Amino acid sequence: MINGGYDTVVIATGSTPKRFQLGDDERVYTAEQVLMKERDCGENTVVVGGGLVGCETAL
Repeated sequence: MINGGYDTVVIATGSTPKRFQLGDDERVYTAEQVLMKERDCGENTVVVGGGLVGCETAL
């Protein structure tokens, strides 16, 4: 192991997306589904979550 003098090293290996029950769940997609082009969210879309993934998905 290389000693870089770090206090901490964080290895982020992924997460599990939260799924919200909004009534018409057949039109609720995860960011992964949209970014991987598994689902087309159309022109009029609500993005829930303003973190980096939410912003990237909105773009």
